Amino acid sequence: MLKRLAAAAAVALLLLPAAAFGEQYNSDKYGFSADFPSAPTVGDPTGSEKDKDGNFVSTSVMFTDIDQGVSAALIAVDSYVVSMPIDVAASLTNERDNFVKGMSASTTSSRAGTLDGSQALFFSYDRADHGAGGSGVVVIIETAKPRIYVVATMHTPSASAERIADLDRFVSSFHLK
Repeated sequence: MLKRLAAAAAVALLLLPAAAFGEQYNSDKYGFSADFPSAPTVGDPTGSEKDKDGNFVSTSVMFTDIDQGVSAALIAVDSYVVSMPIDVAASLTNERDNFVKGMSASTTSSRAGTLDGSQALFFSYDRADHGAGGSGVVVIIETAKPRIYVVATMHTPSASAERIADLDRFVSSFHLK
């Protein structure tokens, strides 16, 4: 799921028009709210994780808001459709690592915590060439049918300090409902 998110964000970063900051987005269906820079594009749910027989056990949907060549605010939600026990600590790390790898970057900081009562992993990343960097959080709602959220930003060197502050505000505005 996260490799697709990182690839889509990298391509969209170059293609979509700029937008003004300040759109609160609420998703009752996916159980979150966040202040996006502008109204996000919501992708169609697609099969994500598979079981040992090749059947999809989860679906993912991506919410993206891109400022052309400058920055992106992204949320990926992976919802299990069958009961599935998961190792939360390992899943948090794997989701973070897959996103960062998809950005051809390295993790620069990471800390475990909670967000609205659910286990979370807060992180930042940067490419070796400093061509893109950002921050994010992975949150897992641990139920019989877990839900995984990856909230991330990315920005290029052309992003202003104000824009980077807005992206940080986006990450901190993310809440579970």
